[in-house]
This record gives sequence, C-alpha cells and structure tokens, in this order.
Amino acid sequence: MQKFTSDLTGTEFSSDQRVEARGIRPELFEKIKSEHPHFTKEGCLSLTELNEFRNKYITSTLQKDIG
Repeated sequence: MQKFTSDLTGTEFSSDQRVEARGIRPELFEKIKSEHPHFTKEGCLSLTELNEFRNKYITSTLQKDIG
C-alpha cells in the first residue's frame, strides 16, 4: 500500500486518504491556514485531517450564528 506524508502535520497516511489543498473550499482553507500558517495551496493533507477541520469550521460557524 502506498503512503504519503501530510504537509499539514507531517504524519504518514495511506495514499487513498490524500486530498489536494487546492481542492478545498476557500473558507475551510482559511480555517486550516489560521492554525497552520505554513500550509499552502500546493500542499496536501489526509481526509481524516480535513474532516477534523470541517467539524471545527461547522462548529465555529454555528456558534457565530447562534451566539
């Protein structure tokens, strides 16, 4: 099984988890960038890492809307 190293955290993942940063919605990319300033549009991360940021983004958006 092929692997890749996440440009976000340096962690190794299975290549079927690879997501290119340029394919991420701009709002979500900015959320990631706020916590990892070194991350660029040329990078990649795992689907697992992306889903963690999706959850953070949704949570923060809902808190702003409600609160």
